[in-house]
Amino acid sequence: MLHFEGADWVIHYSPASTDFVCITFPPLGFTQEATKSFFAQKPLEKLGIAAIGVMSKLDHWLYTEDAAHEEAAICALEELASRYNRVIIIGASMGTHAALRYAKRLKAQAVLAMAPKFSLAPKDGLPVPKHLLEDHFRPWMDGMALAADCVDSVERVYIAYDTKDEIDAAHARKILGSVRNITPITFNNAGHYLPPVVAGTENMNLIVHGLLHLSTTDFVHRLQLIRRRHINMLKINANRAASRHPNLVLRILNKLSRDAVSDRANVASDPEILGKLVFALRASDLALNNCLALVDHRHRPSFVVSYERALCSRSDAYNLFSVHGLVIYYHLKKEILIGSHPSACSSDILPIIIDAGDDTLTPYVIFFGRKLYLNRHNNSYVLSCTSDLSVRLIESLNRHWQHLRFQSSSAKRVYLLASKDGFSSISPSGVITLSHCDLHWEALVLIPTIQGELTTFVVGAEPDASQPEMLFASS
Repeated sequence: MLHFEGADWVIHYSPASTDFVCITFPPLGFTQEATKSFFAQKPLEKLGIAAIGVMSKLDHWLYTEDAAHEEAAICALEELASRYNRVIIIGASMGTHAALRYAKRLKAQAVLAMAPKFSLAPKDGLPVPKHLLEDHFRPWMDGMALAADCVDSVERVYIAYDTKDEIDAAHARKILGSVRNITPITFNNAGHYLPPVVAGTENMNLIVHGLLHLSTTDFVHRLQLIRRRHINMLKINANRAASRHPNLVLRILNKLSRDAVSDRANVASDPEILGKLVFALRASDLALNNCLALVDHRHRPSFVVSYERALCSRSDAYNLFSVHGLVIYYHLKKEILIGSHPSACSSDILPIIIDAGDDTLTPYVIFFGRKLYLNRHNNSYVLSCTSDLSVRLIESLNRHWQHLRFQSSSAKRVYLLASKDGFSSISPSGVITLSHCDLHWEALVLIPTIQGELTTFVVGAEPDASQPEMLFASS
């Protein structure tokens, strides 16, 4: 229930029969939910744990321009907390700062602060992303550096952070060097926002009771174990290792694909991981075929019919695959190229195809059994029965193009998709723009066609293929 609403602070109260209460402080970006719900509300209520959720309407690190408003909120929070024998606090990102600076006043027994910042104030000399300064730092926050004694009376205080995140690591080092009574817990490779790698009702129960009862050593071990076993951390590690250790990751994914636990099995069909594996394993026919088998057996939308890639699929037909693990598609309605994950199924997009036996490496699509070539016309990509060579593939091992800076091993072919207006530059999100450079993220490889018949369609939405001239521009 909503217990307090001020100029910025909103306090929710979820009473329960426990003799302790868990207070949560929110990360950045939950302002739209400030009066409706609170951070970690669902698992805490499901577990029957008394909870107080502090939320922010302005995202200024829970500082208010009028100190009286903030004091009124703290008094309301103190009154609620005083009803319980023990208080524990959990904060994430922005909320960790308030969790640490008010822990002593709230008489907390333990605090878990995930990815805390020591201060956003420029005068404190710590790295802060530009957008945080512009959007969230205000003059009245200038003295926000955490005090050395802010958690002196708290029995156990933990800060969890990713040592590979340069900004978070710098702030963590400052906190550990300036604030007394802090225990670090490293979350390597997890990134800035840590809750997703410890999330879940069962994990919340382990964390809350660990904060209440475990020694420092035992709690650190418990939280690290939760992190290592979490499905999201498994995805992160597999994603990071896919390019460097593709064969190992492929073996793990094949094992996970047979796992009875659906969440673990879903890791084996993660499109981003599979995309990186296909790119990394392109030189090994056996490994590539095993990887494509995982791609082929992804769950597709129920309204889509798509043919599986057959073992005897055409050996001379290939799809274009980017360094980001994206297949290059032609969007029929928008007349543009896009990059999408191999699982993409839509009546609006068709995969670009290259015939290995075609000396010109001219891209085309198959639309209801008909080959239509990709041409560039009036700043759009159009399809035609013939090619005018305005769009074609450039091969890295072709001596004619050796002046281009392909960032790839000389033993492995890569390509650029070139047109009369420039090279196709594919972003990680799949947006394709044209540039006049030859950059690493524009590199493409050829992979065996993912769909055997090269056909994808939506049931009941088949267009009239008898009049293709009504559907496509002619060159």
